[in-house]
Amino acid sequence: MNSDFDSKSKIQQTQQALLCLLPEWNYQITKPFKQMLPDGVSIEMYYCLRVLQHLGGSATMTELGQFTKMPKQQTTKMVNRLYAQNFIIRKTDFTDRRFIQIQLTDKAIQFLNYILSDNSQCFMELLRKIPDDRLDDFIASIQTISQILSRSV
Repeated sequence: MNSDFDSKSKIQQTQQALLCLLPEWNYQITKPFKQMLPDGVSIEMYYCLRVLQHLGGSATMTELGQFTKMPKQQTTKMVNRLYAQNFIIRKTDFTDRRFIQIQLTDKAIQFLNYILSDNSQCFMELLRKIPDDRLDDFIASIQTISQILSRSV
């Protein structure tokens, strides 16, 4: 079998599966999640908070921008929005003012914990559709996708 053809076929299958998944993911996962976020907190802000949490609770502006694949200008705007919500503090290096460390506040940590523990309601409609005998498969699939995607970052 031609491995070049086989890899092109796998790429096309993967692309088709991802493109078919996007609308369902949006309507059943992303949209309900966005709706439960408090006023003034966008899903992008939530993503940045999760990235900072993943990075140990702090990162430089550059690290945050690289990890989120945001341009410098957009990273600055996002950090300003997080700061306005008291989700982060900025620490400047006295020897180099260009070096800014971003750190999660207690409010941000409480918010992230609240989202993880108390807000599964937004996913209840989806979870009710999954038969009990398939729920473990669903969880394992999400964990596998997450592990694969986090390795590619």
